[in-house]
Amino acid sequence: MRRIQCFGLLLSGLFALSANPAFAEVFADSEAGWSADGTQGENGWFYGWYNYTNDDDQSYSPEEFDPFLNDGSEFVDFDWLNHWDGNVWRLYRDTPDTAGANTGPWTRIAQSTGHPNGENSPEAISVDEPEIAEHWAIRRWVSDRAGDLWVNSYLAADNVNCGNGTSVHLFHNGTEVSTLTTASSTEIGTSVQRTLAVGDTLDLALTPVGLDEGRGDSCD
Repeated sequence: MRRIQCFGLLLSGLFALSANPAFAEVFADSEAGWSADGTQGENGWFYGWYNYTNDDDQSYSPEEFDPFLNDGSEFVDFDWLNHWDGNVWRLYRDTPDTAGANTGPWTRIAQSTGHPNGENSPEAISVDEPEIAEHWAIRRWVSDRAGDLWVNSYLAADNVNCGNGTSVHLFHNGTEVSTLTTASSTEIGTSVQRTLAVGDTLDLALTPVGLDEGRGDSCD
């Protein structure tokens, strides 16, 4: 069997794919497969987000994955037409340089880190019809093979000085198959076996939900 490994930091979510949870060829790796120029779909990887607050049933499904956009400008503006800044996928947020203060959303994905957004973070005032909403940062891998595979997920905290931690949920075609929650810098992990078909999706969703089930994003 093959293996998929999912590596995650408390600020991220990563994974890879192989035949045996300990000894096998890795077919997909969220860190090694990262696109340095922000190309969606490179190595089978896609990057996006999910608006938990605006979902009526607040139950994630694959069609609710909202892909980040890359228009080639590397300039993330309040028009929300580009989310790639040359290094990181992120939604626009106001900063002291742009609006005199930091606002949300803090939603972003980098090669080995990421950040969700909680309802405690006000939306950027520069954005039309701003809203306060919980966002999940999602890495998606679309399977190019069929078979029984292991998915290894890992999570650790990047900032341990404050906050209640975050959670990573792994979805196979929208069915949740594993969850990790921590506020520690010590890596935790899980392995699950799945039977994949070509075109199946594996979504690794980073949420602001911490160990106490609080949904704020402070220090996430």
